[in-house]
Amino acid sequence: MSDFVLNLAFVLGVNVKKSLNKSNKKSSRDKKFWNKVAKFYSPAMKSSESGYKVLVNEVLPYLTKDMKVLEIGCGTGQLTFLLADKVDKLIATDFSENMISICKKNNECKNVKFKVEDAHDLTFSDDKFDAVVIANVMHIVPNSDKVLSEIKRVLKKDGILFAPIFTTDTSKFNFRIWFLEKIGFKVYKKFSDKQYIKYMGNNGIKIISANMIKSEPSDECALIGRV
Repeated sequence: MSDFVLNLAFVLGVNVKKSLNKSNKKSSRDKKFWNKVAKFYSPAMKSSESGYKVLVNEVLPYLTKDMKVLEIGCGTGQLTFLLADKVDKLIATDFSENMISICKKNNECKNVKFKVEDAHDLTFSDDKFDAVVIANVMHIVPNSDKVLSEIKRVLKKDGILFAPIFTTDTSKFNFRIWFLEKIGFKVYKKFSDKQYIKYMGNNGIKIISANMIKSEPSDECALIGRV
């Protein structure tokens, strides 16, 4: 995602010396940020289209046409629309109302439903989904343990979890995170690939694979597991 940081800063017209006003609640502050950047998100992520296709290829062998899939943190549908014809039903969620609104306007897939959801407190029943996709989200949620607990709750037994994440092994990545935090973006956890694999394993995820993928602003650990 080579141009994300600069593109986002440019379209927002921000001064990197200033940050958004702090909120008393982390989730409220985060939602304010993502709602603000929603209309700029797709253009900013345009340069990352090839990276999303690589991610889809990673999980494709584990998806079937009869699966009901939940996506958490769908943004404006970068992965959603690539996955739609690979499964039976796809419910794509984000806690930013503005992100979901954009997705709904662009949705031409009859088997995809977009919904506003908080990953910490999903409204779905237990054992509902065959697979859950949560791409580049686990490091930017205030309570990743709670999110993972919710994922395990809504996944069927032996269900597939696809949870790629940017790793923090490069100084370039850490600089860009510092840059984005100046405009309101917040990272709550930083993982190397080994730390991420260990974290997921310690939280009850049976790791199937965790291939490293070349990407920007950092390589991604494309973790696939079962609950």
